[in-house]
Amino acid sequence: MIPDELAASDTRIAHLRERWFLGAPSKIVYAFERGTVACTLITRVLADPSLRTHAYLDEAGSEFQTRAVRSVLIDHDLLPQRDELLARFEIWLTEVLAEIPEPGERRSVTQYARWRHLRALRGNAMPLRAGQLSWRRIEIMGIIEFLRWIHTRNGSLASLTQADVDEWLTFGARPFLHHFLKRIGRGERPRRLTAPVPPSGGLNPQALSDDERWRLLADVTSDASIDPHTKFAAGLMLMFGIRAAKIVQLRAEDVTIADETVLVRLGSAPLALPIELAPAAIGAASNRTAPRMFVESIEQEWIYPGARAGHHMAPNTLNSRLRAVGIPPRLARTSALIALAQELPPVVLSRLTGLEISAAIAWSTAIGANSSAYASAVIDRVGMPIPTL
Repeated sequence: MIPDELAASDTRIAHLRERWFLGAPSKIVYAFERGTVACTLITRVLADPSLRTHAYLDEAGSEFQTRAVRSVLIDHDLLPQRDELLARFEIWLTEVLAEIPEPGERRSVTQYARWRHLRALRGNAMPLRAGQLSWRRIEIMGIIEFLRWIHTRNGSLASLTQADVDEWLTFGARPFLHHFLKRIGRGERPRRLTAPVPPSGGLNPQALSDDERWRLLADVTSDASIDPHTKFAAGLMLMFGIRAAKIVQLRAEDVTIADETVLVRLGSAPLALPIELAPAAIGAASNRTAPRMFVESIEQEWIYPGARAGHHMAPNTLNSRLRAVGIPPRLARTSALIALAQELPPVVLSRLTGLEISAAIAWSTAIGANSSAYASAVIDRVGMPIPTL
């Protein structure tokens, strides 16, 4: 794969070869026996510098087939880093918008997609998560389906009326159409076209009891077979209600070890971890490698590094690991937030956990000492005493 003359031509490739020699020979032999696309592709790309581009890899195979090659090239500075999910979304968007036959309508949807989606995604400082893109795909495909339906009635986007929208909505749930209608209503001939805004999910009153929550925490932290990353995540979720999407965004600099105290920065103020959780946090922070071709990756900035170079672990992957050790993520998070919202003012809860202040206020209001139906449901479910004023 990397002959001596190739290694001598580039110190980065020489370093890559040195690292691969540290890997298990059986993994390399097994990969070649399977005839994987990755092995053939990495050999070709290393030998020809002109092929070391994201554009070439995009054409060379599926995202799954090229992921390992792309990651190892990025790790060794042989390929510039990019947000892979964003790049794939942009490619998909270009392809799906090209299928809109009428040029004016294609232009309208393209402008809308750039204004509502690409602008927000490109301005995101963190690597994107799959959940941030799935609903955007659903919305774009819903708009295209809506345009097709209009044409079956011999209509067009220019001739669209509120009666057409209302009839379309009678066929069932049509998510996110309201944003698009509002946008196209700002044209040369302003039209007031509306569609219902999908209701928010609201807060979930189901929760674990405090005894069950602490039992789960004790079981996980005392089990030597569970890796520190999973223990750390379980503790953050069970004790502080931190969602998986927030946990996987932790960087090495967010965990500070000082004497016997471990501080984690989730919000604007550092959070001191209890002694039960400190060893797991230290273990997770000290092992930030991810699997690559034949060997582990070079040290990562993420405490939860992902399979893609420069990306953190997917939240769904972490949730799956938690479920595998008996932690139900949604119930664990809800239970912790219920307990914390009873003890801390919303502003303190937000600063320590990184929870949006509006969400912290909502939780505080929902379980406060009031007579709301939500508070009653929570109190009945978890058996907590009703707080007195």
